[in-house]
Parts: sequence; C-alpha cells; structure tokens
Amino acid sequence: MNKSTPKLILSLVLVASAVSGQKLKPGFDKNEYQELMLISARTTADAVYFKEFAEPRNFKMIYQSK
Repeated sequence: MNKSTPKLILSLVLVASAVSGQKLKPGFDKNEYQELMLISARTTADAVYFKEFAEPRNFKMIYQSK
C-alpha cells in the first residue's frame, strides 16, 4: 500500500457521500408507510386479494414479470 492509497480511499468516500441520491428525514412517516403497503399489495398475482385495497396514490405499476 503506497502513501496515496488512504487519500484515494478518503476521496472516494467523500465523493460517494456527496453524490448520494436522496436526503432522508428522521422519524416515521405514516403516509409513506401506507403507500408502501398498498404497493406491496399490488405486487401479488391474486387480483381477488388486492382489489380489496385502494390503488397507491403516487405510484402506478407499469410492468410485472411472471
């Protein structure tokens, strides 16, 4: 390991943390959780099951593999 390796690793870590996709807020978001549960219900292949639940408000499934 040469002298520049720790600097390179530190640089990569800093760049990766600066480029991260989204900022998470602390705490529990009830509406987000409900939406995720509705999305989860829609992923089942049994329409009898998921027709009992409302469709997710902010998401629409456009493809589901077999």
